[in-house]
Parts: sequence; structure tokens; C-alpha cells
Amino acid sequence: MKIKNFKVVSQEIRETQQGEINGNTVELNFSYGKNQSPMYISFSVMRGKEGDENYTGQTVISGSVGMEGNIDTKFHEKRKRSDFMLINEIWGVCDGIINPITDEEDTTEESSK
Repeated sequence: MKIKNFKVVSQEIRETQQGEINGNTVELNFSYGKNQSPMYISFSVMRGKEGDENYTGQTVISGSVGMEGNIDTKFHEKRKRSDFMLINEIWGVCDGIINPITDEEDTTEESSK
């Protein structure tokens, strides 16, 4: 929006993305400046996915992942053994958004040939 006698000095983009990880619905919320990565990502986990018979849409795990790779989680119901693998997957997705690998940093076999 252009306002007379004002100029944009910063701009923020907010995103909410929803996907499926290990059979559960995961929602990611983050904001970032133009040409910048988010500083942290908040996440919520709903057990199962829409359309499943037992899906309630209730948040069972929530938390956040930060720039330094730290993760904070809160369980809203009894943990399952598979939750730790789920949290690890969520951390990987979030870390990839916050700290994307650039072409210069790509260390795959393909790039080293």
C-alpha cells in the first residue's frame, strides 16, 4: 500500500503452511522479511489427517524451531514412541526453511563431480 509522504522501510511476509508428516497433519507458521529466512518457525501437530475416522483436528504437539537449530516442544497429550521420529522430521523441514542450502554449500556427490 502506498501512503502519501511515507516510504516502506521494512516489509514482512507471513506464511501458514499445512502438510503431512508421518501420517500426521502438521501446520507451520512463520514470518520473514523480503530476501530473508525466518528466524523461527512455530509448529502444531494434529494426530492423523483430515478424512481419517479418528481425526479430531486437536493439537497434540506444539513447539518452535529457531535459527540456531534449537527446538522447543510441548506435548498436549500422552506421547507415543513415534512422536520422537515425527519431531525429528519436523525439525528437518523447519531447519531447511530457516537455513536453506545454497548452491555454494551443496555438498552432494553430484556437485563434487
